[in-house]
Amino acid sequence: MARDLRLFYAFRLLATSYLWQPCFLAFMVSRGLSFGQAVALGGVYSAILIVAEVPTGAFADRIGRRASMMLGAAAMVASSAVSYSAH
Repeated sequence: MARDLRLFYAFRLLATSYLWQPCFLAFMVSRGLSFGQAVALGGVYSAILIVAEVPTGAFADRIGRRASMMLGAAAMVASSAVSYSAH
């Protein structure tokens, strides 16, 4: 379990460091959004992140930390797949 936790922390470090942001901005512009629209979409993303923070903490308290982290990672993969396939 200690190895799994270390791997998860490495994953979260890379996922939450926002190293992907410049690439994603270029991706959104290549999909037809203007720079302003892409930045506005980033603002919406940040607002949703803030609003979802409290309920996810309560959710983790109910079902457990490990299950909550796995569901969060799965949701991140799903949202990335939807974003990649959007036109």
